[in-house]
Amino acid sequence: MAQLIFEHISKSYHSGEPVIKDFHFETKEQEFIVFVGPSGCGKSTILKMIAGLENITSGRLIIDGREMNNVPTRERNLSMVFQNYALYPHMTVYQNIAFGLKMRKEKKTDIKKKVLKTAEITGLTTLLTRKPKDLSGGQRQRVALARAIVCDNPVFLMDEPLSNLDAKLRTQMRREITLLHKRLATTTIYVTHDQTEAMTMADRIIVLKDGSIQQVGTPHEIYETPANLFVASFIGSPAINVLEGKVESNVITIDGIPTHFSRENLKNTNEALIGIRPEHLIIDKYNPLLIATVEDLETLGADTIIYAKYNRIHLTIKAPGLLSFTKGDRLPLSLAGKHLLLFDKESKKIIL
Repeated sequence: MAQLIFEHISKSYHSGEPVIKDFHFETKEQEFIVFVGPSGCGKSTILKMIAGLENITSGRLIIDGREMNNVPTRERNLSMVFQNYALYPHMTVYQNIAFGLKMRKEKKTDIKKKVLKTAEITGLTTLLTRKPKDLSGGQRQRVALARAIVCDNPVFLMDEPLSNLDAKLRTQMRREITLLHKRLATTTIYVTHDQTEAMTMADRIIVLKDGSIQQVGTPHEIYETPANLFVASFIGSPAINVLEGKVESNVITIDGIPTHFSRENLKNTNEALIGIRPEHLIIDKYNPLLIATVEDLETLGADTIIYAKYNRIHLTIKAPGLLSFTKGDRLPLSLAGKHLLLFDKESKKIIL
């Protein structure tokens, strides 16, 4: 068990422009933390600083009560899993798993005991004599996980470990990694650009943009109460609808349609941005607030994604089930009012 503490960490390269800006955060012991954000947001750079592969320009990194800024990677008691499996092609699965223990010069009997136990945990017992070329992508990823697990370190670092797998295998491996984390009781830092991985695996998510923390929270908090428009737009698929809101007769409206927000929710302005997630636009034949026009749709099986237009406003609707619409159909809609999000138009921060 270990806790990681990031004390106002910044990272700059030769230009002097910081790529990581005042990263300040504490994990809990045995917590599964996911860093998520677009390419170039700094999430992998932070992971490399934790691993000791990048220097920290300013601030302190503390792991299990010990400052790590100048501690070599090999002394940090970390296990790492990367996008590239980095398996030795000439070695068997057994030899790949055992490699780190051999480098530590552990006894052969101890190595065998640990490898067999780890192989059982990761479902590799029947594959120990095979070489990487004889394994599927999922099996190779399990070998990479086993090699990390066998060293029995209290902290796991994972940098987009599932991005080389197909969609079905990613779903399976998400579940396997989550179960392994709970079984091993490690503290895990997981980096991804995939919001589905973040939402399904994390105890808490850190959303990053341009090297800065945008929000820290549970998946529920990140989705239901985003700190700003960037978080609201980045998390959620399809993306949130962002609409112009204006004050009319003391009520904030969307193109004349009243919402439950009032003028009192705004400060010194008559304009705001309103976020409506696609599933909160409800097809309502009996009491619609507006009639949109269908432009296109995507049938996903369990859900149907409808692209529609109301006056000049483009809308995305996510409705349950298989629905049949054609371009030009009238689409009666109402709003799930309590789920609307109100953002300041200038700062893009959430108001309500």
